[in-house]
Amino acid sequence: RPVRSDTAMTGEISLRGLVLPIGHWVFEEACSQLKLWRTEGIAPQVLSVNVSGVQFKGASELEREIEASLTRWDIDPSHLELELTESVLMEATQRHSNTLERLRQLGTKLSIDDFGTGYSSLKYLTQYRVNRLKLAQEFVFRVTVDYRNAAVVRAAIRLANELGLEVIAEGVETEAQARFLMGA
Repeated sequence: RPVRSDTAMTGEISLRGLVLPIGHWVFEEACSQLKLWRTEGIAPQVLSVNVSGVQFKGASELEREIEASLTRWDIDPSHLELELTESVLMEATQRHSNTLERLRQLGTKLSIDDFGTGYSSLKYLTQYRVNRLKLAQEFVFRVTVDYRNAAVVRAAIRLANELGLEVIAEGVETEAQARFLMGA
């Protein structure tokens, strides 16, 4: 049978509508797990949680949910890092900029995930005070075999250092990649 357009639309809306409750659940579970790890003495210094574009655009709810979860699980906000992709930040409005600043004032850390894969505008690096850049795996993967990727990665690391940001290179798989990154 052919699929009716209203059925297809309902399915699409339903999936999109799941992003917010799933995002909330993920954050709750992250806080719960961090609390358990702290009790057991094996917690990482910082736990990163991805924030979707849909969650970020519902900024007022996001702020309240994060603050409530941190309080409920007695988590120090400085032990959590919220990851936003470069493309999500590029779509941010002034209202979202204020949200980021309030989340930062709350004490959470902020990072730009998959740096280099979005619109690659440098303007948001001056607009949003983030703590860390996470270099996209596709650049890191080829640093030892493609001089262009190596140049981009070196430039991104230097830029981050100049801005006082931490840098994480995602997807390091070889010793040669690690040596390159340590020397960049």
